[in-house]
Amino acid sequence: MSEEINTPQPEEQEIDLLELAGKVWAGRKLIFITCGVAVVLGIVVAFSIPREFATSVTMAPETGSKSGSGGMGALASMAGINLNSSTGEDALSPELYPDIVKSTPFLIDLFNVKVTTQKGNLRTTLYEYMDKHQKAPWWGAVMGTPMKAVGGIISLFKPAEKKNRILAPKRSTHLI
Repeated sequence: MSEEINTPQPEEQEIDLLELAGKVWAGRKLIFITCGVAVVLGIVVAFSIPREFATSVTMAPETGSKSGSGGMGALASMAGINLNSSTGEDALSPELYPDIVKSTPFLIDLFNVKVTTQKGNLRTTLYEYMDKHQKAPWWGAVMGTPMKAVGGIISLFKPAEKKNRILAPKRSTHLI
């Protein structure tokens, strides 16, 4: 006696493209409304985002060499190659530039830099621009409102503290 093991075979299903197209066509009103709402929301968000500006700087390495020789060493240094020349003991190494630019004292020194808008209608310091003129998206206020309400309720039960407003530098490549 031989027993055959019956394994169920999955039935093949056919996709009727005409029926599928008919279902999509029947729901076209919902699709058009959804696409229209998405386009309107996209336009609102696009025009609500404040402009951000980026800057880039090319820094030339310091050289402590007073003599006319060492031209090849200076070119190699600009390319990031260290030839171990001892002519510039007090000069900063180009490898330190990224660390210096990210340091807090360097960023704080930037607060006194004069900035001007591209149209020239605003001339001020970077600190004043960041403090008084920098814009934030409207949804930041909407999203922060519940936390402000919770903070306000908590502050009712705490003794009053004098708060000083301090504008601290952020770790960002965007200045204005």
